[in-house]
Formats: sequence, structure tokens, C-alpha cells
Amino acid sequence: MLPIAVYNGERHWTAAVEVGETIAPAGGFLARCQPSQRYALVDARALGAQDLPAQSRVPALIKLENSTPLFEQDARRGESGAPLLV
Repeated sequence: MLPIAVYNGERHWTAAVEVGETIAPAGGFLARCQPSQRYALVDARALGAQDLPAQSRVPALIKLENSTPLFEQDARRGESGAPLLV
């Protein structure tokens, strides 16, 4: 398992990148089951397409995340604004 966070927010990423730091500590016998793994952070605003592997699907995901939904495009053109099912 490889956890990946794709972030495209306005501000710089400040949250922990260690999975265990994002979960309340387990006590007792469950403490040994507490996850301890870093996740890969892909900061979409800080990286360009040239910074990502060509065979990766991450650039397509970033493009999708940054796209304008179809119903917002329709509303801007004065159409109904109803969501389109594609």
C-alpha cells in the first residue's frame, strides 16, 4: 500500500505527512497496531507536469481536480446550470 495525497489548495501544505500522526493514539494492546508510514505528498500547485513521471496518472488527476465542472461552465454561458450526467 502506498498512500498518496494530491493537494491543490491555495496555501502551502502544513499537515503531518506521517499517517500515525493523523490518527489518535491507540492504547494498550492496540498500540502495536498503530500505523507508522509516511505518505507521498503531491503538491499540484508547486509541481509542473514536467516534474511528474510520464507514465503516472497523477497529472491527469491534477488536471481533473483543477478543471471547471460542466454545470458551472453552462451557468456561465447562461444555460440552465443543471448538472450534466456524462
